[in-house]
Amino acid sequence: MRGRRPVAGASPWSTEPATVAGACGRGRWWRRRGAASGVARVVAGVALLLVAACGRRAGPLPPEPGLVARVGPRRIEAEQLRQFVVQMPEALRSRQTGDGARREYLRSLMARHLLGMEARARHLDTVATVRRQVESRWRQRLMQRYRQEYIRPHVQVSEDQLRRRFEASELTRERQLCAIVVRTDTAAAMVLSRLRRGEDFAALAAQVSVHRPSAQRGGVLGYVNLGQARRLGIPATVFRSLPSGQVGPVVPFADSYQVIRFLDERRVDMEEYRPQLQRTLYQEKLEELEAKVAGQLAAECGWRMDPDGLAALASVAARAGRVQSRDLPAEVASKALFRYDEGQVDVGRFVEAVWGGDPVAALRAWDAVDSASVAAAAATSVLPEEMLVAAARRAGIDRRAEEVAWLEQVTEELAIEELRRREILVRTRGDRQAARRYYEAHPEVFLRPMRAHIIEVLVATEQEARQVLAELAHGQLLEDLAATRTLRPETQQRGGIMVVDAHVRLEDARLHRAVSEAPLDQVVGPVPVTGGYSVFQVIHREGGDVLPFEEVEPTARLLARKEGRDDLLAELLEKLRARLGDQVVVYENELARALPDSLLAAARPAATPPGSQPDAGE
Repeated sequence: MRGRRPVAGASPWSTEPATVAGACGRGRWWRRRGAASGVARVVAGVALLLVAACGRRAGPLPPEPGLVARVGPRRIEAEQLRQFVVQMPEALRSRQTGDGARREYLRSLMARHLLGMEARARHLDTVATVRRQVESRWRQRLMQRYRQEYIRPHVQVSEDQLRRRFEASELTRERQLCAIVVRTDTAAAMVLSRLRRGEDFAALAAQVSVHRPSAQRGGVLGYVNLGQARRLGIPATVFRSLPSGQVGPVVPFADSYQVIRFLDERRVDMEEYRPQLQRTLYQEKLEELEAKVAGQLAAECGWRMDPDGLAALASVAARAGRVQSRDLPAEVASKALFRYDEGQVDVGRFVEAVWGGDPVAALRAWDAVDSASVAAAAATSVLPEEMLVAAARRAGIDRRAEEVAWLEQVTEELAIEELRRREILVRTRGDRQAARRYYEAHPEVFLRPMRAHIIEVLVATEQEARQVLAELAHGQLLEDLAATRTLRPETQQRGGIMVVDAHVRLEDARLHRAVSEAPLDQVVGPVPVTGGYSVFQVIHREGGDVLPFEEVEPTARLLARKEGRDDLLAELLEKLRARLGDQVVVYENELARALPDSLLAAARPAATPPGSQPDAGE
C-alpha cells in the first residue's frame, strides 16, 4: 500500500505568484466512491493547488474573461467546463457542494488534458489499434448523422397502418392461460391421466407444478395474446380454437412440459398496444427505406464486385469451409472484394461484417461462395454502411466543424485508453499476496452481511423519543409502546419487531449502523433516522464479522488490482503535472463564475449511497 503524498508548500500548478486559495492532497474519499471509475475517480490523488486570480495582472499570463485554467498550451474555457459537468454521467458527478465540487470537476478535466497531451506526444493516436477503433466510431457517427437528417424525416407511420397491423397480429383477443408445468413428458402424461379421471386442475397445479408462482394461483399464468402464446410454445391453432375450460395438449417449452387450459378471455383496444406497434412499424419502415436509399446510392456510386477478390475468397472457402478472419492470409484479407467510386471493401472487412451480424445468417452465407451468395450477404452486411458513409461525405457532414471536433475528441479518448493500457493495465496484477494485503487493510469491505431483529418505536421528534424513554423508565414495555406509538404501520401489529438487514441499509444507513453497533438487549436512542427518531432494542443479531480470506479471495484480487491501477494512474498524473512545472494555472474567480451554485445543485446526484460521502471540507 502506497502512502499519502505530502502537499508541497508552493503551488506546482501556478505560473502566477498569487495567493494560494485551497489545496487537496491525495484524498481518501475517492476510494470509497464505488460508482466512479477511470480518470474521474483518481484525479483527486493529484496535488492540485488553486490560485486566486482576482482580475489583476499577476505574471506573464494574466487572467481572461471566461478562461478557467491553462494546462501547458491548452486552455480550459468556462463553457467547456460547463459542458463537461452537464454531460458527465450521474454516477461520476461530485457529491460535494460549492468550491469542493468545482475543484473536483476541474481536476477531472485537467487530468484528461494531461493524459491527452501525453498520448499525443507518444503518437498513440496513430497506432493501428487506435486508428481502427477511431475509424469504426467515425463511420458509425457519419451513418447516424446521415440517417437522422436524410432518412428518418421521410419515415411516417399512419393511423391506418397501425390499425391494419393491430388486426393482422390478432392482438384484439387475450385469453387467460393456466398451466401445470412438469419436467418430463412422462410426468405430463400422468397429469393428463389424472385430469381425465376428474381431478381438479387448480388443486393438481398446486400439488405438482414446478412453476411455483402460478402453482399457488391454481396454475393461472395470466392473460396472453397470440404472439405471447406462440412464444410459450402454444400453437396458433390451439390458441384460436381450444374451448375455454377444456384441457389442451401437452406443450413442450424450454426444458419442461405444460398441460394447459384457457379460462376467461377479453377484448383489448388498440391503444394498449399503440406504443409497441408504433415502434415496430417505424423500425420496419426505416429499415425498408434505408435499404432502398442504399440501393440507389450503390447504383450512383458504381458499386461492383471485384472478380479477383471473389476468387481469392472462394479459394479460402474451398479449404476452410465457413471462412473466419483467422483463416484469411494477409494478402487475401487486403484484396478488394467490392469497389465503388469513393472506395472499396476488402475481403477481410467483408468476412468480419458477415460474422458480426446474425449468426444464423452468417452460417448460411457460406453454403455457397459464388457471386450471387456473396452479393446477397453484402447487401445486408457491408453495402448499407458503405453507402450511407459515402453519402454523408458527399453531403459534407464529415467537414462540419462540430463533427471534426467530435472526431478529435474521440481520437484523443481512445489514445488515452491506449496510454492507460500501456502504463497501467499491463503493470497491475491481482496476485494472492496483493489480495491478502488489501484484505487486511480493508476488513470493512469483507464483512458478513449483518441481520438483526429489533423492537423499535419510531416517532416524529426527539422530544417524543425522550418521552418514550421516560415511559420505559416507569415500567412500560417497549413492545407495548410500539403497538400504539410507532410510525411504522407494518410493525405495529408485531409489537414493533422488525428485521434490519442489507435492504434496510440501502433505505436507512443510519439505523443500520446504529443497530450494528448497539449492545444486545439494551434500549438505545434517540437515534435520528429516516422518518424521525428511533428508540430500539436489539433482541438478536448475526453476521457483521469479517469473512475468511479464502471465501473472498477472488473479490480481494479484483479490488487489489483496481487499487493498484488507481495508484499507478495517480502517479502518472503527478509525473505529467510535474513535467509541466509552472505552465499550469487555475483562475479561481473564473472557476466560480463558470460553475455557479445553481448549476452544481442541478448536477448533484439525486441520492448519496451509504458510506460514499466525501471528507468534509475537502
